[in-house]
Amino acid sequence: MNRQLFLIFSLVALLHVPVATGQMAIRIDHDENDCVDGWISMDVRVQVGFETFDFNPSCSFSFNDSFATEDGIQCEIAAGMCSAFSPYNRIEVSCEDGSSDGVDVKCPD
Repeated sequence: MNRQLFLIFSLVALLHVPVATGQMAIRIDHDENDCVDGWISMDVRVQVGFETFDFNPSCSFSFNDSFATEDGIQCEIAAGMCSAFSPYNRIEVSCEDGSSDGVDVKCPD
């Protein structure tokens, strides 16, 4: 029994899935240099729990979109636009269960 519990908690720790809070684990994958390298949009992959969502926010305009998981949890992705006043843009994902994550994106000079 102890070995089974150990294996379960080890698996949960490896997957970074919150246990007690009921929140979904969020992961944002992107190339932070997309805008610096001259692309007009970024390739962003968001993982919420075990589901994956793909987005292409613009490097030049603010971006907002919403999506729902198969379990019905509503989430929102938002990205600011690059400007001369900020060397970084930020992508934020938040879900109605309170889970959230954010990453920086480099802006062109």
